[in-house]
Amino acid sequence: MDTACATSHCEEKAMAGAAASHRSGLSIARAWLAGAFIPPSTLSVCTLADIAMDGMSTEAAAAHNRFLRALLRACNSRPDRGEVVEFEPDQPIYSAGDSLSHVYFPVRGVLAIIVQLKDGGSAEALSIGNEGFIGLPVWLGQKKSTEQVVQQTPGELYRIPARVFCRIIIGSRAAERLLKRFAIYSLRAGYQSTVCSTYHSVEQRAARWILTTADRARSADIELGQALLAHMLGVRRPTVSEIASSLQRRGAITYRRKMLTILDRETLEARACECYYEMRGLYREQLESLL
Repeated sequence: MDTACATSHCEEKAMAGAAASHRSGLSIARAWLAGAFIPPSTLSVCTLADIAMDGMSTEAAAAHNRFLRALLRACNSRPDRGEVVEFEPDQPIYSAGDSLSHVYFPVRGVLAIIVQLKDGGSAEALSIGNEGFIGLPVWLGQKKSTEQVVQQTPGELYRIPARVFCRIIIGSRAAERLLKRFAIYSLRAGYQSTVCSTYHSVEQRAARWILTTADRARSADIELGQALLAHMLGVRRPTVSEIASSLQRRGAITYRRKMLTILDRETLEARACECYYEMRGLYREQLESLL
């Protein structure tokens, strides 16, 4: 059987398997595994026993990412391949059209899904830190990315090959429930981001972004360049400079040499839009009981 026929045969088996299982998320994972194309890894992959970066073990990665910890607990088997990696801030993890070779669980870093326009403009559509992961399209059967994902802030990421991820969740109702809840949360976060960009001021959105990033880092200190924040908010750098100056005059933050420090959290929260509290509440509602 030639390669094209083999690919077609496997795709037919995958589609038949998904239909027979009433379109469940786990059946789609089985369909992904049945495909003839396996996304290549661009970096070397170690066994779990060997994973380390700056002294960080896999267990430490799971301790920092609540969703990863809950997923490993829910799965019937543990991944036998994975690694801890880190990219430069604003560096793409993958771009639109790239193969989805891995799923990523932020440990200390934050990832952002970026929507880019033909004229060069771009803005953040969704950011994920140690409360979740990037890789829902893999679970839904997608093999290529439809958007760009970048490392937003410095820090380690734990990643699992897509095929391994699909294999370990098969047969686990608890893992399926966790992924469904996270899908609901992610969709709602995307809707909220759209409304936020339309109705809330840049200062409100910036305050929300700073608070959310600080929550994920569990620190009042954030390494943050103006160019990166402008990119995330979809504005020009002078606008970010004006907002930073305004928040500093109010005593909410200090911002020097790419290091932002929250001085008065209450003042910063007062400047943030309601979306900050809305998304925190939604996360607790959808996922807290499963973590």
